[in-house]
Amino acid sequence: MIKNVFSAIGSSAKRLVGCWRGLGILILLYAALLFSTYMFFTTGQATAGQVVLSFALPIVAIVLFFALQVAIARFGIEDRAPRLLGGAFKDFWKLVVISIPVALLVWAVIYSAGRIDSSFKPTVQQAARALTPRPKAPGHAVPSAPVPWQVTLTWTVAYVLLLAAFPLMLAQVWAKVARLGFGEALRSLGRTLARAFAPRAVLTYAFGFIFFAVVPYLLVFVKTPAANAWIEAGLLAARLIIAALLTLLGWTMTVGALSELADGAPSRAGEFREGAEHAAVST
Repeated sequence: MIKNVFSAIGSSAKRLVGCWRGLGILILLYAALLFSTYMFFTTGQATAGQVVLSFALPIVAIVLFFALQVAIARFGIEDRAPRLLGGAFKDFWKLVVISIPVALLVWAVIYSAGRIDSSFKPTVQQAARALTPRPKAPGHAVPSAPVPWQVTLTWTVAYVLLLAAFPLMLAQVWAKVARLGFGEALRSLGRTLARAFAPRAVLTYAFGFIFFAVVPYLLVFVKTPAANAWIEAGLLAARLIIAALLTLLGWTMTVGALSELADGAPSRAGEFREGAEHAAVST
């Protein structure tokens, strides 16, 4: 199993490096997505044009995000860059529709975790009593209030769902919709979800998560001190650029490996059946 996982990851990485035109399309869409997101958070609302732009930019960002996911899913099977770009904007709405139930699940998980967390928070009277100064022995710190185990368990389950289960499921479903179409993806939705949580798929996502999430996080939030302020600013800019590229490349490599493992399962089963039939005929 581990050998197949590493083989799929290596094959996906080779395709990523070999198809530089398609990679340029991915980088173009990704840069446009980051720019539209940046403009949304930095645009004020002092004028009518800025208000209109504030309403338009989220729509643009959503279109670019799902178009990018279509292009990533078709990266390994579409050689022509213009068709890759055109198909991404033509079929992005399919990913939007298939993602609505998952978006509702994400909202339900966050809302439920927040309600459970708030139910264990102290009331105003309890907080006031906790703030009352109490005599303490010198040299001893005041112990902080313990976190209830229910809150810890709730947020642990929420993070597992939000960072692992839902992205892994969406990666498989998005790839199936982008490659085979909306109708075929719906007909095989049960098999797709079952394969999404197969051991090989989970292991592939775990390795990919290191590249598109863990390493970029460390690059952004781990400081590199420098004596000169300009050097430190340059290092920060370099870290941000590398982190953004690693996120794109790592996610593309992960989706490609997951698709290869999912597509390889039926073929291997067919080869096994053909081998069994051949053995039966020979005997």
